[in-house]
Amino acid sequence: MTESRSGGTPTPYLIFDGDCGFCSRTIELLGRWVTHPAVVASWQSLDLDRFGVTPQRANHEILWIDTNGTVSGGSVAFGRYFAAVGGRFRPLAFLLLHHPTRWVAARLYELVARNRHRMPGGTASCSVPR
Repeated sequence: MTESRSGGTPTPYLIFDGDCGFCSRTIELLGRWVTHPAVVASWQSLDLDRFGVTPQRANHEILWIDTNGTVSGGSVAFGRYFAAVGGRFRPLAFLLLHHPTRWVAARLYELVARNRHRMPGGTASCSVPR
């Protein structure tokens, strides 16, 4: 997805759609496998203006806000998250962040995001507006 700059934050953030059962379940499962290297919060519980992010964008894709305020979305956000986790997740971060697999990861992320209401744990509230 995309990256942009906002005001710096002292701690990285992983921001997800708290109204989406699939998204919430994914974050829960990640928390079972790793210690989150960031504040993990639903966009509905945050002041998005602080990060220079719109509710429309936050509803559309998962977001990673690094300590410099760089906003990454979609598969890039997951790549940066896994890079921060490190260890056995470093190869996954590499695949998500580097070409040619970065392009494939972005397309796969978009496919899952468009169909998250059909994924395990998904409900009608998970649908992303077109």
